[in-house]
Amino acid sequence: MTDRMRLFCSEYLVDMDGAKAARRAGYSAKTAEKRAYQLMQHPEVRAVIDEAIEKRQERTEITADYVLTR
Repeated sequence: MTDRMRLFCSEYLVDMDGAKAARRAGYSAKTAEKRAYQLMQHPEVRAVIDEAIEKRQERTEITADYVLTR
């Protein structure tokens, strides 16, 4: 995985917006949406993001079910 892909993963976790994360990671604003889609299809990128989301849920104890029931 490249440094830019790692940066995309970190930026994606900020607001869960792929196009914005791609732009912040240094990808072209013109192709950010397409690039975000491609990155999210990459197994390594998806695994890093999924793991980070899971760790955040464990740390904060906030899940989608918790949000829906509140």
